[in-house]
Amino acid sequence: KHTQPGFAMTLSDQNYGTTAFHPYYKENWNRVNTYQYMNFDRYIGMEDITNYQKLRNYISDEWDFQHIIDLYEQRDTAKPFFMFNVTMQNHSPYNTGLLRDVHITSMKGDYPQTEEYLSVIRRSDMALEQLVNYFKNVSEPMIILMYGDHQPFIEDEFYEELYGKTLHELSDAENQCRYITHFFMWANYDIPSGTIPYISANYLSTLLAENANVKLTPYQNFQQNIYQDVPVISALGCIDKDGYYFVYGDENTHSNRLQTYAQLAYNNLIEEEKRKNELFTLLPTNSK
Repeated sequence: KHTQPGFAMTLSDQNYGTTAFHPYYKENWNRVNTYQYMNFDRYIGMEDITNYQKLRNYISDEWDFQHIIDLYEQRDTAKPFFMFNVTMQNHSPYNTGLLRDVHITSMKGDYPQTEEYLSVIRRSDMALEQLVNYFKNVSEPMIILMYGDHQPFIEDEFYEELYGKTLHELSDAENQCRYITHFFMWANYDIPSGTIPYISANYLSTLLAENANVKLTPYQNFQQNIYQDVPVISALGCIDKDGYYFVYGDENTHSNRLQTYAQLAYNNLIEEEKRKNELFTLLPTNSK
């Protein structure tokens, strides 16, 4: 049986109940197998739900978030609750013409796809308020971490008007900005507040673990350490703690640790037969 150490496994090792929920077809992106490899207790997809509501062509975030609440209320109360939810409401395309109640008035061009996208995320914001209001009133400590996987595929001309140049004229640093998405973390108990200027997605689960007061694996401890100096690592480049942009592979003071990070990630993700499980899990595991 394939296994893939990660955050779900780390929480399972601490007696969490773990659920993956995605209101679309389960076989997409091989999720039906991947979530099993990642040690989720169960995976709920569109085939497992009924009486759902749609916005445009996808299940709405309002319904999605209410289903999260329903699953939380039906949970095994002997275990802490963890859910990884991949929503669908705001997925492309944005040329359906089915919702367009946000209008851009301050730009020269006409961008109907952008307006449709803004209209659907406005509905997400409204639904999110209901979700937060519910968890404000639960008795046990609760964290919500929300992040986007990528910027929307809307009109290139919209981005070009924002930048004041064509996309082909963007510098490496400017092009990297096209891959920035926002995230937020909210809790019904005190956690550090404020804005984090730089962080890449690879660090988010470790940040969540820190604020949830769960045990970290040696790999996560390594991530904590390198994050202090290189808070952004992506396929397009890196940003150090001083805001300096550089391309992975450039020789600098971070090169050795970044190389070690790459080797660790490769060992975890690719070298299953040679994986150093003691680095990526909490429970002692004999490496092959």
